[in-house]
Amino acid sequence: MVRNQAIISALLVLLSVCFLLWMQLPLIAIGAPVCLFAAVLYQMWVNGNLFTARLLPGTTLLVVDMQLSFLRKLTNSRRTVEAVLVEIARAISQDQTILIVKYRGCGAVDQRIIQALTGYKNWHYVFKSDDDGAATVSDACMLWRCGTACLRLVGVNLDGCVYETAVSLTQLYPQSQIEVLVNACDTCYAHGWSTYRNPKAVNVRLVDGAGNLVDPSTLPAQQLFLALPIGGSWSR
Repeated sequence: MVRNQAIISALLVLLSVCFLLWMQLPLIAIGAPVCLFAAVLYQMWVNGNLFTARLLPGTTLLVVDMQLSFLRKLTNSRRTVEAVLVEIARAISQDQTILIVKYRGCGAVDQRIIQALTGYKNWHYVFKSDDDGAATVSDACMLWRCGTACLRLVGVNLDGCVYETAVSLTQLYPQSQIEVLVNACDTCYAHGWSTYRNPKAVNVRLVDGAGNLVDPSTLPAQQLFLALPIGGSWSR
């Protein structure tokens, strides 16, 4: 949202300059919007540019779509919730920012998730309107100065929102470590993960709770999320 507003502002100023030039107004009338345009561009450079977001030190945990409407569809939602709670506790112990990513119109987040955050100040809601929540996550990280050197994703669904968000985050943060925690993610779909074996986002990594890289070939088919891209390496 913040970046979108900056882009829109820059475009409006540019259009104003073009209009003033077309009207052949004095140079002084052009100078003011040009200066404003330069200021907007500078602000965008400080916070990131049109294509990538600013890299800030630290780690942020993204808890994706842990809403009752999705959890009811899981085979073992209790296991998933408990695994996510472990990662939330880990993030709290390390004073990391936690973003609770909610799909608009899909109901409340499981209360066990919210209760686990009781008394902790460094967490926020993020709302998205489609499977890909990367843009709203990026805006939230800019607004609250969240760490973006490492973005860790947990939640549901692996083949939907978690995947789409992770892949887009690699484009917004090409220098960041984008991690999907295999032990704390799940899906309600049973059509396997073979379509995701050759992702273009080479820096999306499957990791376990300890941060160790996981080879997707060792995972059961229906838990397979991202496989090693051609020519890649599993060394960290």
